[in-house]
Amino acid sequence: MVEIKQWLIAVTEPTIVIIDALALILIIVGTAEAFVKGLRAMLSSPSGHETREICLRYGRWLVAALTFQLAADIVETSITDSWVAIGRIAAASPSGNCGREAAASRSTVRGNFV
Repeated sequence: MVEIKQWLIAVTEPTIVIIDALALILIIVGTAEAFVKGLRAMLSSPSGHETREICLRYGRWLVAALTFQLAADIVETSITDSWVAIGRIAAASPSGNCGREAAASRSTVRGNFV
């Protein structure tokens, strides 16, 4: 049993680092894209729709990154005995409001205000 636990820890620790690195890449790429598009929009006097689209796209990048970070935290809890790590997952988990907010943003982008 101890050998299996040691193997699980040996496999899980680098996996957590890889998943966190992927989340960091998503944040960097999304931030760079939002910065470039936002700068371009500022210089060309965009419509409200264009500005909203830039913000929503950036939000999608960040949600994807947060999803990866949550996945890394979930994997980490499989090898931890700490209640602090488990509490961090509970704090980071999305609430029931996320689905409603996503639906509202989709409706607003289409021009249908909720």
